[in-house]
Amino acid sequence: MSPLVALALLSPLPQQGPIVADFKDPKGVNAVSIATDGAMEPFFGMASGVSGKLRFDPANPEATTGDIIVKTQSIKLPLPELEESMKAEWCLDAEKYPDIVFSIDKISDVKRNGNRYDGTVTGRLTLHGVTKPLTTTASTTFLAGKAKERFGDKPGDLLVVRCDFEFNRLDFGIGKGLSEQLVSNMVKVRVAIVGTALHP
Repeated sequence: MSPLVALALLSPLPQQGPIVADFKDPKGVNAVSIATDGAMEPFFGMASGVSGKLRFDPANPEATTGDIIVKTQSIKLPLPELEESMKAEWCLDAEKYPDIVFSIDKISDVKRNGNRYDGTVTGRLTLHGVTKPLTTTASTTFLAGKAKERFGDKPGDLLVVRCDFEFNRLDFGIGKGLSEQLVSNMVKVRVAIVGTALHP
């Protein structure tokens, strides 16, 4: 074995640096689900207008920063009349408040298992013109070099984010006069989205 080959084998592999993952999915798969468990009318819906960017460093996941944005108008419910009512001025007021934003302030208690990172996310949820602190657990899976397998012709990395949380709609001034028998005060949210960091 030549000295050059031996040196190459002994040299450490290059470390993956920070990436900026874009969650505006070219395939249009990303969506966030919502559910309320009202005593008389439990229902769920989906919001597909997901965008935003996260800066993620696999060597320092605690330093993750960025925003995830959901278009209020993209929320879909099983009943068109209910959907139209929910987006109206008295409820979400989608025309006045077009974006729902979660901004990450801090990541803590991170545990790594292979390419998966589990931790606690502290941030701010902005909804209906009101911003409130929000803390939840989340998992992130970093798939280095896997973008080409998903898109076929686009080399890059994938970042898959999953989390579940809930909030009280009254904290955000949503549907103040609406009976909890019809729509629960607590709204459950499930996030499972993939961001892409394409290589130059």
